[in-house]
Amino acid sequence: MKLLDRLERRFGRFAIPNLALLIVMGQGMVLLLSWLDPAPNGGDGLIAEWRLQGSQVLDGQWWRLVTFVCVPPGTGILVLFALYLFLIMGGALESQWGAFRFNVYLLLGWIASVAAAFVAPEGNASVGYLGSSVFLAFAWLFPDFKLYLMFVLPIPIKYLAWITWLVYGINLLSGEPIEQLLVLAATMNFVVFFGSEIVLKVKAGRRRQQSR
Repeated sequence: MKLLDRLERRFGRFAIPNLALLIVMGQGMVLLLSWLDPAPNGGDGLIAEWRLQGSQVLDGQWWRLVTFVCVPPGTGILVLFALYLFLIMGGALESQWGAFRFNVYLLLGWIASVAAAFVAPEGNASVGYLGSSVFLAFAWLFPDFKLYLMFVLPIPIKYLAWITWLVYGINLLSGEPIEQLLVLAATMNFVVFFGSEIVLKVKAGRRRQQSR
């Protein structure tokens, strides 16, 4: 990607290293606070104050544009596993691309998520879709990496990626407006980074079929 190469030469010194670690630390802090000081009457407490909602931002709560990145995608114990995976996969992408390109990948997803929040201002924009875009990028680059279901059954990550795409398709067709927009936001940065490679792969597959 020649444009990214030019941008990296000019702005690469401003890249934030270990960005996945910083995000996980922020989400882990909010998760811990939600456990230690739960909101009364079953509310969301700090999470409600920090999540991204377009209508609240328009009312002057501009900090939500930044703090929603630190809101975990849930409050259950399994969220710790999700944060661990994000840390591992984000670190692998940064090692593969460099800090600048990984920053750009997340920045594109952040911009698209914020835009979705303003198009559907009454919905809550979950950062989970941004996290899953990192998962999809990792699965594309390392399709044979195995996750162990229940720590026993090895499953190549490419199959889990296909399931994720299927869920995205279902949400895109029948989900709430904010979910539909977040699906598009989560795939936008993936298409920008891998779209040309996907097209070349499809063309190569067709040529192989024709030769057979």
